[in-house]
Amino acid sequence: MIQNLQNQQNKDQRPESWRFFTGAGLQFAGTVALCAWLGSKADEWLDLSPFGVLFGIFFGIFAAMINLIKAVKSIGNN
Repeated sequence: MIQNLQNQQNKDQRPESWRFFTGAGLQFAGTVALCAWLGSKADEWLDLSPFGVLFGIFFGIFAAMINLIKAVKSIGNN
């Protein structure tokens, strides 16, 4: 009985998983898209085509992965 109450309290404290993972996916995609867009603007400004976009995409993936790892670790700590 006490175990069931503790499990219920733990479930109430955790965020719903679909919301977390939807937000994490959108943040990942948004980070990569923003960095790719900034890379394309750097291409136009510095005439470096296609290296600015490529750098932006790779930097965006790197930054998004760091954010995703931090978010998943924070769920594990709760």
